Amino acid sequence: MAEPVSIILPVFNGERYIEAAIRSVLGQTYRDFELLILNDGSTDRTLELCAIYARDPRVRIVDHADRAGITHRLNEGLALARYEWIARMDADDICHPWRIAHQMAYVSQHPKCVLVATQVHVIDENGRYLRTEGLPAAFLYYSLHFECCIFHPTILFQRKAILDIGGYQLPFAEDYDLFVRTMQRYRLGGVDEPLLSYRIHQKSTHRHLYREAYASASNEVSHRVWLSVCPDLPPASYLRAYQYDYSELHDVEEMQDCLETLDRFSITLLHLDNPNRHIPDMLYIWSYKRNLMLQQMAARLSPGKALRFIGKQMHKAPAGRVFPVSWSRLVWQKIRSHGISS
Repeated sequence: MAEPVSIILPVFNGERYIEAAIRSVLGQTYRDFELLILNDGSTDRTLELCAIYARDPRVRIVDHADRAGITHRLNEGLALARYEWIARMDADDICHPWRIAHQMAYVSQHPKCVLVATQVHVIDENGRYLRTEGLPAAFLYYSLHFECCIFHPTILFQRKAILDIGGYQLPFAEDYDLFVRTMQRYRLGGVDEPLLSYRIHQKSTHRHLYREAYASASNEVSHRVWLSVCPDLPPASYLRAYQYDYSELHDVEEMQDCLETLDRFSITLLHLDNPNRHIPDMLYIWSYKRNLMLQQMAARLSPGKALRFIGKQMHKAPAGRVFPVSWSRLVWQKIRSHGISS
């Protein structure tokens, strides 16, 4: 018999897309679930539209006249959920029909895993496909030490484990904070296929409405997770570079030190005991991240400096992994276009 799932969907003024979101949940091939809709003080037609679908016995609506915010509503959902496995959903996204089925199949095959993410199709406000995003599951643990790399509305998680770590806590970056605290105690996983269409639009969810506050809170979380591995924070410009923003790295020496700081951090992380530690995967993603940064940094330099920079860094690649030939081609193209200069 299939294990039932609670799907929690907080919503504030979501009249434009809420029906499509609900229909995508009700259309799941996995039939044993409840949909818990938490109306956070909507002032538009959201509640009226949700009520249409409450005829389905699997749909429960919890209505609030006052707005409390997403973190409060998510914790309310944890408390009210009837079942041990909980899936997240947002009011402007679309579940693919087999989403819950594939995630539940994953947890049945990986019984130590308490949180399962998926990749996404990014769509625009009219539902047009833009791109596919999301890291392979094997890379999540390492990558979460630098930035939030999980799409919150894709996750399926074990209620007991999330309650054990204190549930949702921050008003902003509540998702990143939850993922970090979860990975520090429990096994994370992921289905390496897009199982949700993630909509980008002007009035897009919590993160986009409060972009600056979210960015600040997200930085605080990334600082905290760095300090859980190493005793000192590197310069802020380095931390931004680990998120692929090199605007504050102005010379080769800074770039070299930034990469070497990443190496020291990664070596320390490799030696820390954690349920998600898998050294071959960590070596691979460390090497991939380092090589990508090296390529992007070199592209910002003159051809002569780029050659010297890459030459110094080639032998330092972890596990003997060097940059792809295409990177050499990039530098060669710069030389042909501009000549060698310092």
